[in-house]
Amino acid sequence: MSSASRLRRALSVLVLICLATACMSPPPAPPHAPVDVTTTFPQRPPAPPSAASGYPRIGGGEPGSLISADVFDTIDPNITATGATAWRIKYLSVSAMTGAPVEVTGLVIVPGGQAPTDGWRVIAYNHANTGVIPNCGPSAYDDLANQWGPVTTLLQYDFAVVMTDYEGLGGPGRHPFLDSAALGRNVIDAVRAARSLRPDIGSRWVTIGTALGGLAAWAANEQATSYGEAANLVGAVARMPWTNLSGLPARAGQRTLTPAQLAVYFQAIMAMQATRGVETQRLLRGPTYDNRDQLLTCKGAPSAEGTEPLAHADSADAVPADAAAEKEMTDLLAAAAVPQQRTAAPMLVVYASADPVIGQDAVESAITRGCALGDTIEWYQRTSDTEQDLDMIGTVLWARGRFDDKAPVNLCPPIPSRP
Repeated sequence: MSSASRLRRALSVLVLICLATACMSPPPAPPHAPVDVTTTFPQRPPAPPSAASGYPRIGGGEPGSLISADVFDTIDPNITATGATAWRIKYLSVSAMTGAPVEVTGLVIVPGGQAPTDGWRVIAYNHANTGVIPNCGPSAYDDLANQWGPVTTLLQYDFAVVMTDYEGLGGPGRHPFLDSAALGRNVIDAVRAARSLRPDIGSRWVTIGTALGGLAAWAANEQATSYGEAANLVGAVARMPWTNLSGLPARAGQRTLTPAQLAVYFQAIMAMQATRGVETQRLLRGPTYDNRDQLLTCKGAPSAEGTEPLAHADSADAVPADAAAEKEMTDLLAAAAVPQQRTAAPMLVVYASADPVIGQDAVESAITRGCALGDTIEWYQRTSDTEQDLDMIGTVLWARGRFDDKAPVNLCPPIPSRP
């Protein structure tokens, strides 16, 4: 058998293994049994010690400085079964409210075994909506707020994973929900901090996220042009990204919010009351206003709502008091949207024809405006939830292409066509 035939046969086997195991979507919620990785993946050698000469490099006052790092030995067993080691970290970013340094929490998870000569390829995996109050960050939960599945898949493909909790979900202060610029900075600074943890963390990275995490991925790609990291960021994947939710206040006034939109809009109101001083009594009423603090809970992703108690809330409770109140929220949400500037790296955008939170028009408008700014964007529309497994496979392969310096597909400038 020729070398080429052996290679094709090996690749075919790996694809079958992937489809049978690693690329499957996680179950909707724990409990779950650990993945039997040893039956389908070669046994990894023990992870090398993290403390080489001068590592971890703790301290500093600049954004991206690593403040602390603690081994996360109770993390979901599906993750440790891959041979990976995880750390909970604290690092500095820039406050969305004051512009001063702010402490943010997150995770760094490194595959077992020996890193490539140029260091581990890094994926900044940005979590979906888990809530807007302290301790809603995935690093507070062994199962990463039910996001162990995609993280495990990335590790099985030999990516080091960096995961920010976002400002206010683990560290001090409140969470600037939907603030794209703040989310982008949090992602970039988490990657910078990871390089201070271990010397084998590579310089090149791709950022990936879904829904709120998709907004963070798009924003990090934008922020990299001015905030830094443009030379090291090689790609971004925004899956069902919440690019612009400024249409929610008008829908609230018309009482046409879906249950998922109502829950996200409620979270946005409460977050902006804490961070921007909006008056909740002008935007909420009835039982939702009366029980507003009790309704702020954390929930494992993926969940559009982020909070179960709002699943049966009355849409009449979110009708703005007047046109001025509606306009205030509309303007705040529009100011937080993307795109705002040209991106630094090629981007893949995956969006849905029937998303529970963001309309197809909003994502297509963002793509069109990104193309006009000169972005390099590949996109495709998902028509059903059954495609989510292929989405993850496609995401991984697309990321590999960026690391391998393959020419990206650019579908700009045409506007995406409707089916």
